[in-house]
Amino acid sequence: MLNAKKLFLISASDSVRPAWYHVTTMPVDQTAGFHPILMRAAQEQASDVHLMTGQPPVFRVHGKLKKIEELPAYTKETLLAHLDQALTPELQARYRAERELDTSLVLNSGERFRVNAFWEK
Repeated sequence: MLNAKKLFLISASDSVRPAWYHVTTMPVDQTAGFHPILMRAAQEQASDVHLMTGQPPVFRVHGKLKKIEELPAYTKETLLAHLDQALTPELQARYRAERELDTSLVLNSGERFRVNAFWEK
């Protein structure tokens, strides 16, 4: 069984997995969207990836948060565009309507990331 890693978007929160939990796959283009960040997180053995507007990516490695300073801070538009690239149109619509989504993303390498995406209040 693969070790699932966590990817938090907008803000971070552990939540109970709802009945409509879905699995999607990353785009085929391995340079698009979240793919480079998730590949780096896997290489650094990060258990969590936090992506928030106004901040560069943050990895949790061996229990400690590590800000990836050499990467640019996410804008709201970039974060939403990357999320849209990874979700089906149905899940995109659900995320915008409910302002929260639990799902997972699978890279071509087999690395799986659980996703909790939500809008801060």
